[in-house]
Parts: sequence; C-alpha cells; structure tokens
Amino acid sequence: MKIIVVNISKELAKGKTELQATERAWSLDIEKCRNKEYVIGVEKGQIKACFKLINVFPDTELEQKVAFKLEKCSEETEQMIRNYIRDNDINLGGIQRGKYIL
Repeated sequence: MKIIVVNISKELAKGKTELQATERAWSLDIEKCRNKEYVIGVEKGQIKACFKLINVFPDTELEQKVAFKLEKCSEETEQMIRNYIRDNDINLGGIQRGKYIL
C-alpha cells in the first residue's frame, strides 16, 4: 500500500473541512507523491480522513508546495488502510509536514 500521511490539525482548527485541510500546500517531493495511491489526514496521531490520490501538482498559490486532487475512499478501503497502519505498527504521531508509507 502506497500512502502519504499529512498532519491536518492546524487547518482543521481554522474551520476547514477534512478534504480542504488535506488537499493543498504541502512541502513534499512531487515526484515521490506521484507513485502513491492514498493520502490520509491525521490529527494528533489519529486518522481523520482517507482519500484516494487522483493527481498531484504544484500548488496554485504556493508554487514550491504540492497539492492533491483527492476522492473520498469507500468505507471498505478506509478500513483496509486503518488495518494496514495498525497491523504494521506505523506511528502516525509527530508528523509535521508529511510521511511516505510504502
């Protein structure tokens, strides 16, 4: 499973939706992002939202950052992702910008 994990705590605190908080302005390597399948937004180390990665591109407002075109995962896919994270004992705490999970 190829996943990008991003910390959306600050954006959620500003009143953004989980999708809005997850989809843009990340200091990540655009090439590393291109081969990923999913993006998950976390808050305080807990999964808040799981999305299928449709496309990755330079952010329109902050060109040095990346943005995502995302689609909400099905409940089945989200559970599969949660199980993968749990079964592989992947720590989602302390993520500042992003984390790539192969």
